[in-house]
Amino acid sequence: MSAPSSASEGAIAGLTSRTLERGLDELAQQVRGDVEPCQFFSDLLRLIVQTARADHAAVWMRNSDQTWTRLWLTVQSSNGAVQSDSTAAGPDWLAAAWPQAGPEVTRFAQDGRPCTRLAGPVRQGGQPTGVLEGVWDGAAPQTTLLPFLGAACELAGDFLVQHELRMLRRERLEWRQWEQFQAALQQANGLVRLATLISHDGRALTGSDRLTVVRMHGRRAHGVSVSGVDVLDPRSTTLQALERIAEILGNSQQPMWDRADAPAVGLAREVCDSWRQITSGVAVGALPLAGADGWVSGVLVCERLSPTPDVSAWQKRCESLVRFAAPAWSAAVERSLGILGRLARRRQRLATRSVKWGIAAALVAGIAVALAVIPAEQVVTGEGELLPDRRRDVFASTSGLVREVCVQHGEEVAQGQTLVLLRDPQAELELTRVVGELATIRTRLGVIQAARIAALTSGGDAGLRAQQLTAEEEELKQRLQSLTRQQSLLEEQRASWNLQSPIAGQVLTWDLESRLVGRPVERGQVLLTVGDVAGDWIVEARIREGDIGPVWQAVQAADAPVPVDFVTTMDARTVRRGVIREVARTAEIDDRGDSTLRVTIAFDRSQPGPLRPGATVLPRIHCGRASLGYVWFHRLFDAVSRQWWLRT
Repeated sequence: MSAPSSASEGAIAGLTSRTLERGLDELAQQVRGDVEPCQFFSDLLRLIVQTARADHAAVWMRNSDQTWTRLWLTVQSSNGAVQSDSTAAGPDWLAAAWPQAGPEVTRFAQDGRPCTRLAGPVRQGGQPTGVLEGVWDGAAPQTTLLPFLGAACELAGDFLVQHELRMLRRERLEWRQWEQFQAALQQANGLVRLATLISHDGRALTGSDRLTVVRMHGRRAHGVSVSGVDVLDPRSTTLQALERIAEILGNSQQPMWDRADAPAVGLAREVCDSWRQITSGVAVGALPLAGADGWVSGVLVCERLSPTPDVSAWQKRCESLVRFAAPAWSAAVERSLGILGRLARRRQRLATRSVKWGIAAALVAGIAVALAVIPAEQVVTGEGELLPDRRRDVFASTSGLVREVCVQHGEEVAQGQTLVLLRDPQAELELTRVVGELATIRTRLGVIQAARIAALTSGGDAGLRAQQLTAEEEELKQRLQSLTRQQSLLEEQRASWNLQSPIAGQVLTWDLESRLVGRPVERGQVLLTVGDVAGDWIVEARIREGDIGPVWQAVQAADAPVPVDFVTTMDARTVRRGVIREVARTAEIDDRGDSTLRVTIAFDRSQPGPLRPGATVLPRIHCGRASLGYVWFHRLFDAVSRQWWLRT
C-alpha cells in the first residue's frame, strides 16, 4: 500500500466517537434552524470529509422524474467547495442502497487501490428520498463509522421534514400577508395613497429592491409613488428612466423583463441599458396594471439592484402583486377621472368596441362574400368495391345439404366445371325406394312369366290360371314402366345437384369450405359468385343518399360522362380514373344502417396497379364547380332546406 494510503488509514484509526458526536451535535442545531438545504448538506459533507476523514462524500437525491441530483465533496476539493450535478441514472450500487433499512458496507477497487464505501438511505417521513455516501481508501473502522453514518442519515431525514414544515409555514404566512395586502387595497382612499401602499408593501411581498407605480396618460407616463421615497423629484434621472420603461410597456401593453441572462429586445433594450447605467441594477421588470376591459391605466416597475438567488421566483411574486393590485388601481384611476373623464372614457370604450364590432362585421361579410363568389371543385366521396364487370352467381338447385365444395376462393375455373356437390336426403331416400321396388317387381315378373308358361302346358283348369297370370303380368309391366320413369327423373334431379360454373373465370366468394360444407341450403339460394377477371372491371360505389344530389345533377347536366378518381386501400398511392356508367334509382341500407345509392363506375383496366376482386375503393366523384360556401357547407344548407320545407 502506498504511503498516502497508510497515512489516511492512520488518520481514520485516530478517530474517536466523541469527535464524531461533537460534529453531529453541531449539525443537529441546524435541523430546526432556518437553514437552506444546500447549506445543510454542504456542512454534512464537510463533516464526513474533514472530520470523519473520508476521501469522498456525496448526497444523492431522487427527483420526481426519477433522475438523480448529486452534491459531492472530495478531500482534494479546493477550499472545501461542494459541487453538484445531475444524472439521469445513478451508478449500479445506488439502486441496491436505496431500499436498505440502514447503512451498508461495500469494498471495491479503484485505480488498483482497495476502497470502502458506506452508503445509507435518507428517509423523509419514512419514505426514502436519497442516499448518503462516504468513501474511504483502504479499510475503514466500521464500528465507529457505521453508527456515525446512520446518525447522519437520520439527521438529514429530520432536516428534510423540518424544512418542508418551514416551507409550509412560510407559504401560509405569505398567503396571510397577501390577504392582508388585498384588504388594505380595498380600504385605501385616493390614488396617491393606493400607489404608496402598492409600492411600499409590495416591495416586501415581492422581495424587490425598489417598486415604482407609474400612471399612464395616453402614451405618456407619470410616476406616482416609489418605494422608500416620500416626495418624488420629476427631474430625477432614475425616475425619468423608469417612466421611459413604463412608456415602452404602455405602447406594447405586454409585460417586459430585462435580466443579464435574458435581456430585452429592440427599443426596450436601449431604455433598459440606460437604466442600468444610471442605477447599476441587475434586473428590471415592467408589468401593466390593466382593468377587466384591458385598459392599461398604470405600470408597475420592479427592480433588483443586487443579485437574487432565484430570479424566477421573484418574477412570479411580482406577477402575483399585479394580479392583486391591478383591479384596485384601475377602479381608483376610474374614480379620479371625474364625471367628464368617466364619460370620455366610456365613449372611448364604446368607440373601441364599435371599431372592434365593425372590424368583426366587415370580416364576416368579407368571408360570406368570398364563400358565395369564389368557385371550387365539388367532389362527392364514398366507399366502394372493386369487381369484374362480368359476374355470375351460382344458385342452389334444390333444398338440401352441401356435400362437398370442389373449389376455393380465388381459384380459376372453366365453364361447366363442377363447383359444389349437393345432396337431398329425401330425394336420395325416394330413389333408394324406387330402385328396390324395381328389383322386386322384376323378380316377381320373372316368376309370373315362368308360371304362366307352365300353366299353358298342363291340363285341367290351366287355361283359367294362365289368364290370371297374364293379367297380373300386364299389371306388373305397367308398374315397372312407371317406376322406371320415376327412377329416370330422380337420376336427372341428382345430376342437377352437381353445380357447375356458368362462365370461365375466378371464384370470388371467400371461405367457401367453412361457409357451405355440411350446411343446409334452400332452393334458389346464392352459394358463390364467379367473375371473369380477364375481362372488364368496374367499381360499385355506395354514396350516401344525402350526398347523391350533386351526382344526379352532374349526370343529367353533363354532355360527357362524369369523371371519377379512385384509389384502393391496399394501394393508396396509385390513382385510377374512370367515369360513372350508371346510378341506381333505388336506395339500399348498408351494413352500417345508412341509406345509400349504388353508383357503377367503369374504368380502363390497363391502368397501372394490381386488381384484386373485392378490394375496398375510395372514389372521388367530380360533380363540377360550385360556390366555395356550398362546397364546404352543402350538408348544412340541405338540412336547413329540409327543416324549412317541413315547417312551411
